[in-house]
Amino acid sequence: MGNRAFTPETWATANAVERAQMLGSFFAQYPAARLTTGHVRKLLGEPTGYYDYDENLAYYIGPATVESRYGKERMLVFLTDKHTGNINEIELVPPLP
Repeated sequence: MGNRAFTPETWATANAVERAQMLGSFFAQYPAARLTTGHVRKLLGEPTGYYDYDENLAYYIGPATVESRYGKERMLVFLTDKHTGNINEIELVPPLP
């Protein structure tokens, strides 16, 4: 979803559209299979959205023209094993067309 370089500092000051543009760089640097909730919070900060359960970290990304039952903007969701804190899967809600 873009080619903007990711760093925790640029993410912290970026708007939702700029954050969406960093996803390619983020996942190139931090493969999902190696992430835990601790890593995600350290890299992306506190979640900005909510997705079904407290352990699933969710961050709003992209333009406000995208809507789902969770609100405006697309969400980057880290589906988490509540016992280990390991990230099991990553979803975009709603999914890309």
